[in-house]
Amino acid sequence: MKELAIGLTAELEVTPEPAHLASAMGNEGIHVVSSPSTILFIENAAHQLLDALFEEGEGSVGTGFELQHRRAAKPDRSVLVQVELVEINGNKLRFKAEVTQGDHIIMDGFHERAVIDIQRLLSK
Repeated sequence: MKELAIGLTAELEVTPEPAHLASAMGNEGIHVVSSPSTILFIENAAHQLLDALFEEGEGSVGTGFELQHRRAAKPDRSVLVQVELVEINGNKLRFKAEVTQGDHIIMDGFHERAVIDIQRLLSK
């Protein structure tokens, strides 16, 4: 892994699609962005931050979530995902995360990832 530093940030703007809605995941009639999809957006933003720093054969996997879903996100408006690297402990990385839609916080908390050797992971 190339050099990491506390305070690195990434932003990702996502326009939710029908597949991201709770109704698409079996929660009939609930046409708002689902919690699993919002978590996916956070994981993608963290991965985007790390992607340019991986050495050959490295990747990362999600290992933990401490998130609160605070408000429903409407499907017809984009959401902004912001992540900040707040802790490095060996290969374990902790990100502060916030997802907003307009002036409203949709989800916030922490997401953890581990930097891994892809071949080693796949050979298990």
